[in-house]
Amino acid sequence: MPKWEICKLLLIERYERPAILPLKLYEKWVAKVYTPDGSKILYEGSEYQNRHQLSKYVPDPDRVNEYDALQSREKANLIVKILADGWEPIGANEFRRQIS
Repeated sequence: MPKWEICKLLLIERYERPAILPLKLYEKWVAKVYTPDGSKILYEGSEYQNRHQLSKYVPDPDRVNEYDALQSREKANLIVKILADGWEPIGANEFRRQIS
């Protein structure tokens, strides 16, 4: 019976609270691999500010569209790397690769 590694795309959030300034929220996509021996981060995308930071908490359609495009581009860059490494899609954000 074949053994598989599973790779999941996850959106990671990081909060930064400067002493006086308001809270800042950053996000980045990561590709995390799960094997029978444990898990590890395979790839990390670039970190970017959350949509609320970009729009300063006021819905500005242009800024929200900019965020959505950035988020999609970062995720797509990771998918290209994952597929190039021989992973096959098994779900929206999941891939598998047979362990030799």
